[in-house]
Amino acid sequence: MALGERARFINDVAPYINGVYLQVEKTTGVNFGEPFGNDVLKNNSMFMDSTYPAIALCIVKENTPNQSMQYASELLKAFNRDGKSSNQIEIYGQYALKIGSEIAGFDDKMSDKKYLDKAKEDAKYSASESANGFPLLIIRNENKKGVLSNGCVSLEQIDAQLSQLL
Repeated sequence: MALGERARFINDVAPYINGVYLQVEKTTGVNFGEPFGNDVLKNNSMFMDSTYPAIALCIVKENTPNQSMQYASELLKAFNRDGKSSNQIEIYGQYALKIGSEIAGFDDKMSDKKYLDKAKEDAKYSASESANGFPLLIIRNENKKGVLSNGCVSLEQIDAQLSQLL
């Protein structure tokens, strides 16, 4: 996660991204959008900070937990397809609506310390699982926990890891 000192403008990591995003598309079957390639990468217009996406995901997980995976997917589309910046706080409630998650006061919750604390707890947990890739997919229920993916992988790889963990 890009939190605190790790948050930065995309051009600080653009050489890496330019080198891998085509491989990510090939591996996952998901394409980056034209706004991402033509605007974000060329104009250094995105500040990469995981704080607000993590807070927004905590809000969705608490209020509509069955939609959290779909919401995380929508956030990735917001950044990588639509070229939105993670510090555009107003987008989070809009993307929740796209999945049918109507959470009263979503924008107010974005500045609630309770959700910032939950996001920090999630970041600590991710670090404890040696998370160093993005995206990170963790399964956790009352009986099992573990990393399903640490970086961009195929659905087949996630299925195989899920089978091992369950």
